Amino acid sequence: TYYDISQVDGFTLPFSVKAEGSKKNSACVSTNCAQLDMTSDCPTSEDLSTNGKYPKLKKVDLRMREPKSNKIVGCFSPCEKLTGGANYGGLGYAPSSDEAAYYCCPTPPISSGQCQKGPAPKTSYVKNVHKACHGKAYAYAYDDANGNHACQGYTTLTMTICSGKN
Repeated sequence: TYYDISQVDGFTLPFSVKAEGSKKNSACVSTNCAQLDMTSDCPTSEDLSTNGKYPKLKKVDLRMREPKSNKIVGCFSPCEKLTGGANYGGLGYAPSSDEAAYYCCPTPPISSGQCQKGPAPKTSYVKNVHKACHGKAYAYAYDDANGNHACQGYTTLTMTICSGKN
């Protein structure tokens, strides 16, 4: 059974996934993102300027807010902030646009190698997700070493949604 744990689009509530395969193998791992918090782990001043190329994207708030109450309801990933709709605070760029390409990594034009060497893995968002999920969850496209998992034999996956601090 192949599965991945992905925060590529962002996150809302903390969670954990317990994985058990009837045959032991090292790729059958549980993932604990119970400490993931949309207020403390969501960057409020993320540099999405593609190494200064787009200065207006130097300090971007990734917190997703409910439009009427302005309450924080989630955390955008860098790609989702750049490409999401304006209703919840997205900026509306196309994934292949110059502004978003190296954070969304659509193939083509961005190869997996270019993506892994680009600005996305260096963001605070990615570092925070990796820390909160103990390096066992995708935080950007092509974050395969962290997000891809597989259990052998009969497999049970149990997901627990934890109550958030908000």
